[in-house]
Amino acid sequence: MKTQRQLFERKSKPIAFKLFLLALIFFPLQSILSQSVVEKNGRLRVSGNQVVNKDNQPISLAGNSIFWSNFGEGAKFYNAATVNHLAQDWNSSIVRAAMGVENPGGYITNPTREKNKVKAVVEAAIANNIYVIIDWHSHNAENYQQQAITFFTEMAELYGNNDHVIYEVYNEPIAQSWPTIKSYSEAVIDAIRSKDPDNLIIVGTSQWSQKVEEASNNPISKSNIAYTLHFYAGTHRQYLRDEAIRAMNNGIALFVTEWGAVEATGDGAADKQETQKWLDFMKSNNISHANWSVSDKAEGASVVTSGTGVSGLTSNNLTATGIYIKDIIKNWGGDITNPPVEECTGNGVSINTIIQAEDFCSQKGIQTEATTDTGGGMNVGYIDNGDYIRYRVNIPANGNYEIKYRVASIVNTAKLQFKEGASVVKTTSIPLTGGWQTWDTITTTTNLTAGLKTIELYALSGKFNINWFQISPVDSNPDPNPPTGGNDCKYGTPSSTSLPTLENSSYTNAHVIGTGGPDLSNLTNFTINWNSPNNGLYQLSINTNNGNPNWWNDLLSNATHNFNSAMPGVSLSGTGFTNLDGEYWVTKDGDNFVMVSKNKEFTIYFSNSNATPNCSSRTKNNAIKAEGNIQLKLYPVPTSETLNISGLTEKVMVIITDIRGKVVLKTSADYKTDTVDVSALIHGNYFVEIKGKETYKSMRFIKNKE
Repeated sequence: MKTQRQLFERKSKPIAFKLFLLALIFFPLQSILSQSVVEKNGRLRVSGNQVVNKDNQPISLAGNSIFWSNFGEGAKFYNAATVNHLAQDWNSSIVRAAMGVENPGGYITNPTREKNKVKAVVEAAIANNIYVIIDWHSHNAENYQQQAITFFTEMAELYGNNDHVIYEVYNEPIAQSWPTIKSYSEAVIDAIRSKDPDNLIIVGTSQWSQKVEEASNNPISKSNIAYTLHFYAGTHRQYLRDEAIRAMNNGIALFVTEWGAVEATGDGAADKQETQKWLDFMKSNNISHANWSVSDKAEGASVVTSGTGVSGLTSNNLTATGIYIKDIIKNWGGDITNPPVEECTGNGVSINTIIQAEDFCSQKGIQTEATTDTGGGMNVGYIDNGDYIRYRVNIPANGNYEIKYRVASIVNTAKLQFKEGASVVKTTSIPLTGGWQTWDTITTTTNLTAGLKTIELYALSGKFNINWFQISPVDSNPDPNPPTGGNDCKYGTPSSTSLPTLENSSYTNAHVIGTGGPDLSNLTNFTINWNSPNNGLYQLSINTNNGNPNWWNDLLSNATHNFNSAMPGVSLSGTGFTNLDGEYWVTKDGDNFVMVSKNKEFTIYFSNSNATPNCSSRTKNNAIKAEGNIQLKLYPVPTSETLNISGLTEKVMVIITDIRGKVVLKTSADYKTDTVDVSALIHGNYFVEIKGKETYKSMRFIKNKE
C-alpha cells in the first residue's frame, strides 16, 4: 500500500500544491466532524435535575455495562479488545466496569486482580475517548466502606484528571434504608473529592436502585451528584417511570447505569414494546444509560452468544437481544437534539384575549371533552407526560408577558412547559386542584420576543386538564421617580419572617442593582434549593458561560445562612467571584430570589427575565406582615376530613408538606373559600404554609385516621 507521501511524489508540482491547499481546508473540517464524544462534551456535571456537558447542554449517552468482573462470563470481557469494539463498531459513548466486590472472588478477597480488570477497561475507554463508569458492584456496599474508600481514592488519584471518568459508589442496595446508603456514600464521596474535585459521582438508591423519589426527598448536599435508576423492561413499567418523574421534579438528576430489555431476573426475551417506552422516556428526559450486559452467559440479557467470548463479540456473533441492543446504542447519538417543530400556518390568534385550549393547530396525545367550568364549552384533557398542544400566535413586541392558565389537576406534580419551537421558555408547576373539573387560574410571567410564531404547551408531567390560557403584556411604563444613586432596592429587607421555600428554583438572569456589586454577566444559571419546613439548603450554585471562576460553582460550601429565622440572610466567602463575597439579607419577590448587601450599596436580583426589575415601588419596606401580627387560625386540629382557615383577608396559596419537606398538596383559598380538603392525606403530622401578597404564616396540624 502506497503512503500518502509516495502518492504526492508522483504528482506534478501544480497538482501537489492544489492538493496541499485542499488538505489545509479539509483536515481542520475533518477534525471538527470527527470529534470524539468526550472531546465534544468534556467533563460532565449536574445542573439542576440534568446531567450536562461543558457547554451546559443536557446530554444522553448510550452504551454498555460489562457483566460482573468476578464471574467467568464477565471477566473475559475486561480488556481493550472489548472496549475498542464497543466504541468503534457499536458507537457506544460510555462503558461500565462492574467490579464485583464480594465472593466468589471479588475485590474483597482479590483486590489486585479485580482492580487490574477495571484499569484495563478505564484505560481502553480513555484511549477511545469515550466515558467510563467505575462501578463498586455490590448489594451490601456499606459493609465494605473502608475498602471502597481505599479503592476509589486510588482510582480518583489515577484517573481524576480525565474527563472520561465517572464514579458509581454503590450499584444496587436492596432493603437498606436511604440514611444508611447516604451515610456510606457521603464517606466515599469525600474520599473521591480529596483527589478529584469535580468528576461526576453516581449514588445507588434503595430497592435495587429504584426508589429514587426517596433519595430526592433527602438528597446528598455535595456537588455534582447524580442518582442511580435501574430498570428491566419486562418487569418494570409506568409506575417506575412515574417514580423517576417525581424524583426529577424534586430536583435530582438520574443516570441509568444498568437496564435490560428483558425481565428483572436477567432472563426471557426482550419486551420491545415496553423497552421503546423506556427509550422514549430516557431520550425526552436527557438520561444517559448503560445496557446490561456484555456477557456470554446463557441468559436473555446477554448480548454475546453463549460460550463465544470476546471473539463472539468482535465477530458480531450476538444473541437476539444483542442484535436489538446494538441497534439501539449504535443509532442513539450522544447529544439530545430536539427535532424541528412543525410550524402552524396562518396569521395567528391575537393575545390579550382568552385562547380556548381546544383551538389548537396541532396536538399529540390529548382529547377534548365537555367542561363544567364557568362558561361551559370544551376543555383539553387526557394529558399524559410528553403530550402537547400547539397554537399560532402573534406577539406584538419584545417584553415581559403574563401567562394565565385555567387548569384542573388531581396531582401536585404536574408541570407545563411554554415553548417556542424546540426552546423551553418557562416551566410552570400546576397545583392540585382537587378534581378533573375543579378549576383554578394560575399565573406566571416570562420574556417573549416579537413575531408571528408557533407556541407549544408541553406536558412535562401530566394528569391535568386545561380550559384556556391568556398571554398579556406586563405594564412596562417607566417609573416616574427612579432611584438616584446608592441602592434603594431593599425589597423590604430585612424581613420579619423566614425565607419561604424555594424548591429547586433556577434563574437565568442576575440583575445587579446599585454600585459596588459583582459582575455576573457570565452567569447562565443560578440554582437555589431551599426547603423551609425541613430547614434544608440543598443547593446554591452558579453556572457560567466561560468557566470563570469555574463552569459550575458550588456556593453551598462557601455559605453560612439563617434562612429559617426572622431577618433571614446569608454570608458568602471564597466564592471566586469578584465582589460577591459578603453578607446579604435575602427575600423572595414573586417567584424571584433577591440578595441585598448588608453593608454595600447593591442588590442582586435573580430572575428569568431579561428586563431590569423596577424596584422603586418597593423602597418603602413593603415587607410581608410579621407572622406574629397575622391572626390566622387552623381548625379543627386534629382533623380527618377538612381544614378550615380563619382570618384570611386576601387570596392565598396553601402549601402542605409532610415532615420530610415533601409537598403533598397545593391549593388556593380566600375569605370566601377557606376550607381545604385533606381527606386524601395519610394520617400523620404536616406543615401548612399560607402565602399571599401581604400574608405569610407557617403552622402545623395533625391528620387523623378516618
